[in-house]
Amino acid sequence: MGRDHLHGHRSRSSCRKRAGIAGFDFVLIDLEHTLIHGIALEQLLAAADRAGLSALVRVPEARSDRILPCLDAGAAGIVIPRVGSVADAEAAVVRARHAPRGRRGVNAGPLGRYGEADLPALPARLDAETLVIAMIEDPNGDPPPILRFSRSLRGKVTATQRRWADSRQG
Repeated sequence: MGRDHLHGHRSRSSCRKRAGIAGFDFVLIDLEHTLIHGIALEQLLAAADRAGLSALVRVPEARSDRILPCLDAGAAGIVIPRVGSVADAEAAVVRARHAPRGRRGVNAGPLGRYGEADLPALPARLDAETLVIAMIEDPNGDPPPILRFSRSLRGKVTATQRRWADSRQG
């Protein structure tokens, strides 16, 4: 069997470099089960960027105050664990998106090239490029509304969601 994942020490940027050399498309930085914070997170995100990798950050929960700083520091998306309701999914989207879909503000930092980017166009570009991934980990979660919410955001249900829904019915 081929390797489809790479395991390394979570706080070392060298792991992100190895992932890029190995041809991986993205890395996942886990903030739910680790003590990674602040400057260490910024260094990991920068290392992923230098290696040509998109970095997804798994935050502690849907209402986490860490969503905005992770995205502003350069994460390509966030992964929300234990989403069990539409309200959980909506809470994450509100924190990750700019108006009118959310409350994220414009930051002229690294993502805005410190003011050199077209700041009025930046929110729409970032919203289009940023992933918000909901993890439905609870078997007693509320899948039908989650699937309906996903359709309302993206216009389609992913293959993974379809397989999950089918497994629950049969």
